[in-house]
Amino acid sequence: MLHYVNVWFLPFRWGINTYRGCEHNCIYCNARYTHEYLGLPTGEFAHKIIVKDNAAEILHKEFSRKKWNKNKTVNLATVTDPYQPAENKYKITRKVLEVFLKHHNALLLTTKSDLVLRDLDILAEIGQTGFLNVNITLLTLEEELRKKIEPKAPSIDKRLHIIKELHKANITVGVTAIPLLPHITDSEEAIETLI
Repeated sequence: MLHYVNVWFLPFRWGINTYRGCEHNCIYCNARYTHEYLGLPTGEFAHKIIVKDNAAEILHKEFSRKKWNKNKTVNLATVTDPYQPAENKYKITRKVLEVFLKHHNALLLTTKSDLVLRDLDILAEIGQTGFLNVNITLLTLEEELRKKIEPKAPSIDKRLHIIKELHKANITVGVTAIPLLPHITDSEEAIETLI
């Protein structure tokens, strides 16, 4: 489950993806190529979702290794959103969060989905017993533009609500304002408004 991320400017070196493929179908997604590793066409990335139903079991084994250091921050969602619609049915991400809580491992969770609020209870507990930072991706405050760029992702209002609710639950929450799209979302005014 754990994979090493060798990108010097990121605040983590380890990642996990509870699914492969992502139903949000954001037009800027740079992870579509990962379907090629399974012999699938990149065009299937938003339609053919691979469910890692044994993710929690495997992660528990990996965290239980003597050489693993629980202070190593792991990003839950380096390639796909852990709270995409499939999570409603399979609840894989919830099971993985239970493993993080059991092992008190440092966690950085990235999503754009309001489904994350379903797990406020366990996230609050993780935050009290170790390092937790939840990041909500938000690239614009213009809803009509968002619909064109992220056609199946939750609305801006829902994402702002997520941020408010996480903050109210005393969970460290941040905004990942990416991507900045040249000549679309990168004007000084657009960035100031977002900030």
